[in-house]
Amino acid sequence: VGGSGDAGAASAAVIAARSVGPALLLCMGTSSIAFLAFVPTAYRGLGELGVISAGGMVIAFTLSLTLVPALFAVIGEPAPRPERPSRRARTLPPSLVLTVTLLLALAATWPASSLRFDYSVLAMRDATTEGMSTLLELQDSGVATDYSISVLAQDAAEAEAIAERLRRLPEVGEVTTPTELVPPAQAEKRALLVPLRALLATLDPVQPANLQDLLPDAVDFLASVREAVPEGDAAAYDAFLAALREMDGAERARLDGELERALETEIAALQRLLAAEPFTLDDAPPSLRSLLITEDGRQLVRVQPAAPITDRERAGAFVAAVDATAPNIAGRTVIEWGVGGVVVASFLQAATLALGTIVLLLLLYFRTLIEPLLVLVPIGLAALFTAAVAELTGLTLNMANILVVPLIFGLGVDTGIHVVHRFSHTGDVAALEASSTPRAVTIAGLTTIGTFLSLSFSPHKGAASIGLLLFIAISLLLLATFVVLPALLTLRQRLRGRSA
Repeated sequence: VGGSGDAGAASAAVIAARSVGPALLLCMGTSSIAFLAFVPTAYRGLGELGVISAGGMVIAFTLSLTLVPALFAVIGEPAPRPERPSRRARTLPPSLVLTVTLLLALAATWPASSLRFDYSVLAMRDATTEGMSTLLELQDSGVATDYSISVLAQDAAEAEAIAERLRRLPEVGEVTTPTELVPPAQAEKRALLVPLRALLATLDPVQPANLQDLLPDAVDFLASVREAVPEGDAAAYDAFLAALREMDGAERARLDGELERALETEIAALQRLLAAEPFTLDDAPPSLRSLLITEDGRQLVRVQPAAPITDRERAGAFVAAVDATAPNIAGRTVIEWGVGGVVVASFLQAATLALGTIVLLLLLYFRTLIEPLLVLVPIGLAALFTAAVAELTGLTLNMANILVVPLIFGLGVDTGIHVVHRFSHTGDVAALEASSTPRAVTIAGLTTIGTFLSLSFSPHKGAASIGLLLFIAISLLLLATFVVLPALLTLRQRLRGRSA
């Protein structure tokens, strides 16, 4: 664009705004819709995030068409770039590109369809930290689990009846009630302890011994049973005997004192065990009792799953089985399963709303059916291959990164809009590639990739998974935009030529 001074800069800005302004407006609208798609859903957190993000996009679009031209008018227009001569697009044969793409898409369908949604909040935490690794180790060993269900019974009789019914369910593993803390047949067991306690009372107090006289006989006895020692422990046993033989008087006196104290400790512990008396739940510490029994006598029944809960289907079967058998169920599993249902429903609603609105805007902008389809092809391929890569690399959808799919639609549609918009003006793929559009789209895509790649280093696993998935998606989108889309545009150009 010619011109000089303020008038030339203003004229260039006006022409540029008229040329790319509609496409920028469409991109701003589609990207904002991707964020705003969660507003009508029950997922309030992502809805509020969408309002903030969409507002930022509106502000950025407004400043691009107002502040940037004003700055050019003040500081002068940028130095003009010489236009590159138009050349034929150096692309692969369209038939080859589309055939390979179709085969890859068919191959990616199977792993993409297996991508699962992990509703647990634990999925958004770093499994390598000390606390999480300990919890996972306890769950794997069956000592503790994060997926138990609590049932509140009115009294002890109802708690036992509920536990008996739950133990018959195939989805249920271990069931515990407060009464199980009290061992059965305590009177019979106490009767067995009485004679042992009387026998222990007849033992004489521990008397200090003279190892100087007793140690040689003890060493000889230990040496006589050397053949009974396992082969793997023989070397250590021989070293132990040698150490006993080489003890001097002071070392023998120290060993005698340690043995005396150890024997007294063991006898005292045995006396406490033999003096045990029958007890009931009323004798339990208040801190423990308050966790199992309420002040009005209601009792807590803990239910463990029979198999590890690894996906929403298993969690749903476990919760449904317990809910159909016992009243008043609660616990983290029930809450997260319910919240997971809200998230999945919100995701489907937001994805449908975003895609439908984006398609409608594309139809209104291009006024044809072919161009919107050309814009959506790279987005569909990016979403498909992203899901396949995530499944093959072990990534899962969680309550944080589930917004990735609507964002792929909203952020990914921008590249297709600019490329197809330029093609609709030039009508030639070679002219499109010689223009500044591919360079601008590439720079914009790389800045987006860099932004989300930095997010992938976040210590919060949920935020990091958002950055990683969007990094993969936008990278695949750029690849599809500059490999698959030119092939489709070439076919579109040929069809136009034949029609003319």
